[in-house]
Amino acid sequence: MPDDKLDEPICVVPCHKAWASEAHEQAKQVRSVLGDLARDVLHIGSTAVPGLAAKPVLDLAAAVNIDQHETAAQALSAQAFEDFGAAGVPGRRYMRRRDPRPAVNVQLMTPAWRPLERQPAAP
Repeated sequence: MPDDKLDEPICVVPCHKAWASEAHEQAKQVRSVLGDLARDVLHIGSTAVPGLAAKPVLDLAAAVNIDQHETAAQALSAQAFEDFGAAGVPGRRYMRRRDPRPAVNVQLMTPAWRPLERQPAAP
């Protein structure tokens, strides 16, 4: 796992009107890649909050059973996502893709993981 590449510069920008539609398209693609492994894929984080300035990275959470995280991570890795493992948060698998654009983070989370319920999610 490329943990030394986990940190990256952060730049907060004004809200971009296309974030919601871009996230919807990216979530559809992730659902397609993961198939039945994912119970749901949600747009979460700062770009999911209308009108909020944010880092221009779409955050998605995919509800995947923990025993299927490895299979899901392999499927996403085949689509140019980097795998950072738990990245310090037990119960999740952090994946990131920067190219092609838009930049996307996918967090594989167990469906019952409580912080998933508290994430701001787009309607």
